[in-house]
Amino acid sequence: QGERVVPRGKILDLFLAAFMSALLASSLVVDFGPGEDLSVAGTDLGPGCLSRRLTGMECPFCGISHSLVALADGDITASFAYHPLGPVMALLYLAFITAVAATIRRRTDPVIESRAFSVLCGSLVVASLVVWGARTVLG
Repeated sequence: QGERVVPRGKILDLFLAAFMSALLASSLVVDFGPGEDLSVAGTDLGPGCLSRRLTGMECPFCGISHSLVALADGDITASFAYHPLGPVMALLYLAFITAVAATIRRRTDPVIESRAFSVLCGSLVVASLVVWGARTVLG
């Protein structure tokens, strides 16, 4: 009798679902500190973006963490202001986590191997680049 091997796609599904769950959960405990930096229990975490911390420049995803924190605080207006895709990302994270749970329960193909997942990821990258470009040009 052979060992049951977990397909690579399922492992990636679980990793991404765990990562997205951690992002959503952390937005519930992170607050805004002085100067809009993120903080936990008074400990300054900095701006939240590694690219911004290292280069001083915004990346296409700058503002997503702040957006998720504002959304967790119930401030939808601020959430959209930090990054227009923040609330959309929160919904997509929840949808992905739910879809992964469904594929495990039904023993179907991994979510990341679906065409819909590929199209959605590509669309989000393009949308993030458009937002970043608009912010860069418009200030």
